[in-house]
Amino acid sequence: MSDLLAIEAVHGGYGTADILNGADLRISGPEIVVIIGPNGAGKSTLMKAVFGLVRVRVGNIRFNGEDITNMRADLVAERGLAYVPQERNVFPSLTVDENLDMGAYLKRDDGKRKTAIYEIFPQLRLRRAQRAGSLSGGERQMLAMGRALMIEPKLLLLDEPTAALAPRLVDETLEKIVEIRSLGIGVLMVEQNAKAALRRADRGVVMVMGRVRLEDEAHNLLARTDIADLFLGA
Repeated sequence: MSDLLAIEAVHGGYGTADILNGADLRISGPEIVVIIGPNGAGKSTLMKAVFGLVRVRVGNIRFNGEDITNMRADLVAERGLAYVPQERNVFPSLTVDENLDMGAYLKRDDGKRKTAIYEIFPQLRLRRAQRAGSLSGGERQMLAMGRALMIEPKLLLLDEPTAALAPRLVDETLEKIVEIRSLGIGVLMVEQNAKAALRRADRGVVMVMGRVRLEDEAHNLLARTDIADLFLGA
């Protein structure tokens, strides 16, 4: 059986400048994998490269056995890969309900998928007629994830899903990500609240200078004092 996602010796970035310098990463199935590392390590760039938003100069990316290297983002999404950026991840002038409808652009929804999203995020059901721009930060993040789930992805890419959220909402958001994994969906995420994310993850990878320098089970990374001192904070 092929890996769900295989990133092999990828070099790429913006213009003529490579941010990624031989990045390798594999995801085998519905697991949560957290990418940690210093600022400028290429964490978010790697996610964008997978989704076709950053040019790969060397190397290849395979999803579900198919080469998607430098494939257009809409075609990547058609294959079952969803991406939630850190910012501008909802349509602020549209209602919650309309945002979810926008997420179903690849697959017409008879209402069942939207109902399932509201079961995962019941707070959104209470806000379904409210414009997304008026939601709290935590509600917007849940809406962004809910909209991404409307295409029924096999793998969900999340870039800093808890950025700028209050501690209570950090835990709530991460628990929702665990719930998403329980549906059989893999999750690859970059997360600044690294320790909290690793407590809920299956594996963690450490990126430094555009490469994956270390990969291990999440609980092993949490137990390593050298990793904690460098990357996990208090």
